Amino acid sequence: MQQANFHPGQAQDEIVRGIANLPALSEAEWKTLITVGNMDARAISFARGKANLEIQGTRDVKDVAERLKAWPTYYLTVIGHTRNDGDPAANLELAQARAKSVVDELVTLGIAPARVKATAEPYQTQSGTAQSVTFTLSQRPY
Repeated sequence: MQQANFHPGQAQDEIVRGIANLPALSEAEWKTLITVGNMDARAISFARGKANLEIQGTRDVKDVAERLKAWPTYYLTVIGHTRNDGDPAANLELAQARAKSVVDELVTLGIAPARVKATAEPYQTQSGTAQSVTFTLSQRPY
């Protein structure tokens, strides 16, 4: 390895402990990503029935951004959730808007837009997390 002048930061355009330039993915490529795990984060707070981040929600998204910067080789899917109250189509639209609000804030905080995607899922619970977003870390298959 020494004779070949090997350095892990120069292998396949990988950057060690820096911001990797991950390529933008098509919708089909996002579906082929391998889930590494869920990012444990505080529930991002939104006003009831709204997609705008509250002050504490903005702080919590900043924490997510800082941690994501430490993992430069992963993509992040932000999944919006809502409760089951009311119209299911409107709830799914609200969940998508919440996820997009978080993605927009992450991009504002320096995360490359190619690394993050907003999506929504129908309700799964009536708890407080039903009014928030969850985070899934993924990587490209080898």
